[in-house]
Amino acid sequence: MQPNRVKKLTREGKLARGTYVSLADPQVVEIIGLAGFDAAFIDMEHTSFELGLIERMITAAELVGITPIVRVPDNDEKLILRILDMGAQGIIIPHVDGVYGARQAVAAVRYACC
Repeated sequence: MQPNRVKKLTREGKLARGTYVSLADPQVVEIIGLAGFDAAFIDMEHTSFELGLIERMITAAELVGITPIVRVPDNDEKLILRILDMGAQGIIIPHVDGVYGARQAVAAVRYACC
């Protein structure tokens, strides 16, 4: 896995540039990388993207050296872990409400230990 460009840049106090992907073609992700962006935000909330397509988009992001971040449709721990297993370097969870919702979201992106 390559370094997370978004984290690196923000830790350096710099601006990371990314854009949303809502077209069902991994080549769009490649174009985003070749255009000089740092990240592709792959949107599952407002699209009908299936997991196979998400995996190909993550691979395309890795090939052009940008950070793949996936916006999931909801706070589904099993789906989130599958996407992380595919190589996503970030997850956006929409509609997180209150402290309880935030705790659920944090728990969803962490692997169980031992």
